Amino acid sequence: AVDLSLRCAPSSVRPHVVSTAVEHPAVSRYLDALAAAGALSVSYVPAGPRGHPAPESVAAAVTASTVLVSAMYVQNEIGTASPLPEIAAAVRKRAGEVGAALYLHTDGAQAFGKVPGAVVRRELADSDLVTVVGHKVGCPKGIGALYVGAKL
Repeated sequence: AVDLSLRCAPSSVRPHVVSTAVEHPAVSRYLDALAAAGALSVSYVPAGPRGHPAPESVAAAVTASTVLVSAMYVQNEIGTASPLPEIAAAVRKRAGEVGAALYLHTDGAQAFGKVPGAVVRRELADSDLVTVVGHKVGCPKGIGALYVGAKL
């Protein structure tokens, strides 16, 4: 699903992706492999004392060549929820300042089937792309989905 997110992202000569240091390995390992192959550059934003990155720190990592910002909604090891509406607002503001055409991706796997739907809709409303996995709700491992927002 992350691969599809990158394929949806605006093209750039050498795309830049911003992610977080607390991202799930399914995302970070894939980004690291693409970076090692020279397909993109990636910046990881560290988590703050509350276990998630500060919105302004995520935004500060955005450059003119950033095509994708990936932020996990609920962290799989410590259970903290990232402030996605605040991250989205800060990232979109920064993107406008530097002229970046980017998409916001959210890994929603840990929230899928656990967080009430109204909360999820509010928290993910500004995400362009959302990935979920089926094994969190009883499906076989390897089943996943990518939600592509109406703006795309």
